[in-house]
Amino acid sequence: MEKKLYIRIRYGPSPGLGILFAALLIVGSFLGVLIIQTQRTQAADLEVENVTNRRPMRQFYVTKNNVPANQALAACASGYHMASLWEINDPSNLKYNTTLGDTSDDSGAGPPIASAVGWVRTGWGSEADGSKPAGEINCNVWTSVSGSDWGTYVSLENDWRVFTDKDAWFASKGLCSNTQRVWCIEDQVYLRVFLPQVVR
Repeated sequence: MEKKLYIRIRYGPSPGLGILFAALLIVGSFLGVLIIQTQRTQAADLEVENVTNRRPMRQFYVTKNNVPANQALAACASGYHMASLWEINDPSNLKYNTTLGDTSDDSGAGPPIASAVGWVRTGWGSEADGSKPAGEINCNVWTSVSGSDWGTYVSLENDWRVFTDKDAWFASKGLCSNTQRVWCIEDQVYLRVFLPQVVR
């Protein structure tokens, strides 16, 4: 909504003082409007910056139940998918979902360790040869439950004597006929920004 400013100026026999007063009044009004508009713009920019800095962290979890290897791709809740190790490689940048995920007595808001063993995607081609190392085998892209096929599962490292920030995960391989939990990662984090209404 536009706001209009009406100024009525009356002056007497000395037009010089009246014109000077009118000019000062107009200039002062203009500067006041300019200062107010600048402050409103700066406040709006600050609010957008604060909202942007509160970006939510992507969530992950390990399922509470074990599933066969050929059900791993469908084991995660809606809005989540079976994680590739490279999506959860740095847990410090993620938030553990304690509602959907398995927990332990001392896991707090983080993931458990002892029970947190789960199938994980490898980024490799279709492979199930047990002679290959963990990280290369994936139960033929999570379609096999054969007792002669192998897949990769991971857990967070629980031996703090050897732990470094570069090897948070301990990888191993298991038969596709076994059941394991599954590591899940949130599909996408959306950030909604609401801009304040600026009234001129």
